Amino acid sequence: MKIEAEVLYPNIRDWGDGFYCWMDPDEQSLLNLASIRQYQSPNLKYHYSTKLHCTIMYHERELPLHPQFPLDGYRAATVARYDIWTVPQGHLLVAVLDSPQLEALHFQFRAAGFIHSYEDYTPHTTLGEYSVMDDRAVSHMELLNRSLPAFKLKYGPQIYADSIGN
Repeated sequence: MKIEAEVLYPNIRDWGDGFYCWMDPDEQSLLNLASIRQYQSPNLKYHYSTKLHCTIMYHERELPLHPQFPLDGYRAATVARYDIWTVPQGHLLVAVLDSPQLEALHFQFRAAGFIHSYEDYTPHTTLGEYSVMDDRAVSHMELLNRSLPAFKLKYGPQIYADSIGN
């Protein structure tokens, strides 16, 4: 269930499981991101469109008592490139976003006392997961970078949140 960050925060503080905050792409942006599915790869499973989002903050520590929450609203982004990120769970195909607005939103949360799980913050949307990291995966990602336009995207208007434990 999606609930806006500021509304849900008092409950999340009571649960004490950490704080996860994200924004969803608007309808046109969702269609743009979903259009890359025409570029198939034998070992890539695209995520369902309901999972496409941009993480703003992933805070795994004690929660700030009374943080100032940024205002809801649309944030613009452009797909800067497609990349493969290796994480403990596997190999992810991500759309790396160029978005001063999403970065500023992230730093508003930092200024409010939240600490991101990674020192650096790179706005991105995870598009899928490669079951095997091989030359075909790299070739697929390179094909996307050569073939696809730098989509203009919008995220928002709501800023959503949940506890990390959920």
